[in-house]
Amino acid sequence: MASTIPRDALVIAPHSTEAEECVLGSCLIDPEAFPLVAPSLWASDFFHDAHRKIADAMVRVASRGMPTEFVLVCDELKEMGVLEAIGGEARIARLLTAVPTAAHVEHYAWIVRRDACRRALMSAAADVMKYAHEHMDDDPARNVDWAIERMERVKQQFENRGPSRDPEAPIWQRYAH
Repeated sequence: MASTIPRDALVIAPHSTEAEECVLGSCLIDPEAFPLVAPSLWASDFFHDAHRKIADAMVRVASRGMPTEFVLVCDELKEMGVLEAIGGEARIARLLTAVPTAAHVEHYAWIVRRDACRRALMSAAADVMKYAHEHMDDDPARNVDWAIERMERVKQQFENRGPSRDPEAPIWQRYAH
């Protein structure tokens, strides 16, 4: 008997739980780590909802000029009403042990950002396929223009904070593969 699950439904969205935990853990153990990754990594780049909420709490704490350390981040998560929903203080404490040092935070952030870009491309590609199917009788040039525009939005979302081979670029932009 053939499977009724579409083959593409079995694809797991690109992500690295370990890299996400290492970015967050680095920002918790070293107050200098957050400013290194904040310009290039957004809370929405995290795959796991709990990680997005923790990153959002860090942004809020840092925006008040405070360090992204354990007590302040837990307090912010409590204020946001999500601390217990993401696993409580124990979950945040585990992030402190996810990484021994914050020295490689930019590498971990690059992995998270790369995977976020891949997920955005996959979503855009699915939109293009749906659009092409729904507009089969439309002008092909208009369909292509729409597809290009949709992909351009993904490019714009990541290009101003993405990798660069320019040796003068900030370090987080140099990790292109």
